[in-house]
Amino acid sequence: MRNKFLFLMLVALLAFAVACGGNNDAPPATGGDVAENGAVETNGAEDDTGVVPIARPAGVVYSLATDAHLQNAQVSDEPSEIGGSPYIVRADVPLWTVTGYGVNETNALAMSNRAGHGYSFDISTAAFDWDLANNTYMITVSGSIGGAGDVSITCETGEVFVAAEVGDGNFSLAAVIGGGLECGVIRIDTNAYQLYINEFMVSQFTSADLPRPANVVYSLSTDPLFQQLEPGTRGYRNVFITPILNPAGTPTYTIVEGPYGNAIQITNRTGNYNAVDFITDVFDWDFENYSYILTLHAHVQGGDTGLIGGADSPWNWLSPLDTDENGNFSISHLIDSYTSLEAAGSRRWFRLQSTCINPLTIYEVILEKQ
Repeated sequence: MRNKFLFLMLVALLAFAVACGGNNDAPPATGGDVAENGAVETNGAEDDTGVVPIARPAGVVYSLATDAHLQNAQVSDEPSEIGGSPYIVRADVPLWTVTGYGVNETNALAMSNRAGHGYSFDISTAAFDWDLANNTYMITVSGSIGGAGDVSITCETGEVFVAAEVGDGNFSLAAVIGGGLECGVIRIDTNAYQLYINEFMVSQFTSADLPRPANVVYSLSTDPLFQQLEPGTRGYRNVFITPILNPAGTPTYTIVEGPYGNAIQITNRTGNYNAVDFITDVFDWDFENYSYILTLHAHVQGGDTGLIGGADSPWNWLSPLDTDENGNFSISHLIDSYTSLEAAGSRRWFRLQSTCINPLTIYEVILEKQ
């Protein structure tokens, strides 16, 4: 994996739903109650500002959803600062409003009356428990700027971690940082009049991998962040704590037991694009010496057609395959050049999906070099 900045572009989630087969064959596992697996243990003690911390999933350094100061604020409040949070800092004097539109119905932030780029949202990293000298971390941010414009994640040093042009206002950005970088303040920057931040999360990118064959670059079954989750964990960013995968749309994501370990069950799908995206720019591709095979093992309730496609326009269907009589399918897609990556769209992310909207369960994702 690269130990430098990687630039991942804007999420564009548009496709057309296609009718599926029947609903007779249910996935072999279903989600239960929301679990708090892998959470950082707290003893219930108040911090220096008198607020009891909220447990975070293992590997997560910070998130708005677990910032107790923000989560204890009242929706519609217009605070000058967020209840003494050591993390959230208002840049200049935009109007802040606490909203209830964070991931999993948590509190989030809206900013208006922005007179320029400097009227923004900063995260102070001074209180982060991280080690940038020896590890890399992924920053993920989702929200909206209310219309067309640009949005970026930057550092106080002037480094631009990732930038994207936004067409419909909605954005989801991700960037990997590390290599001894010193960044005391991370800013979400935009030229738009409004800025809505639904989630800001920093998670550890490098971790001790579970054993896997030398030719396997990545597999879901050996992803340490993903496999430490408890079956029954449901939500959005608390399911996608691994920096390799990203949610596509807003269906219900649930961790379930699969044949290879933890799997992702996707229900309440309103379009076939409600799926899982495979992020490719985190890998050091060596097409001079290797070609790669991306394999998806999955299940579609009722059966139909499974698909490895492109996550961005023109949303190519790269490797469709009909399921067997039980709704299972295994697809392998060849990646042998940068042209192969570019066939997935502007970000070069692959979408793991089906051609229908019935419940879909992702059992295993494997990237192998050959």
